[in-house]
Amino acid sequence: MNNQAKKYRYYHEALDLISCKLVSTPRQIKNGTRVYRLPFKDAWGHDIDFATYSSGYVRRLVKLGYCSCYQINKKRKGTRLIKVESGQHKGLLLQITLKRTYTNRRVMATD
Repeated sequence: MNNQAKKYRYYHEALDLISCKLVSTPRQIKNGTRVYRLPFKDAWGHDIDFATYSSGYVRRLVKLGYCSCYQINKKRKGTRLIKVESGQHKGLLLQITLKRTYTNRRVMATD
């Protein structure tokens, strides 16, 4: 079993251990989105759902409009170096400032 499969299995077992349910629709699964429902309710008696997207974005889904959906995992700002592959500047490194990128670390599972 490869490393990615082991990690997925570990996370899935951890979610099962705390009785989280996978409540994604077939369309969400096809698009790379997974929605999990926690086994307890919030202060207003509503289900607590979290969605994880293939991009690494994790957000809490809120129903009935008492507050908006919001992002769970942190944003980071920084720079990235990109190597120029063609043209007169081939071989040089270009520094790009990242204004809003999301980490690929999932909040619901620990490393």
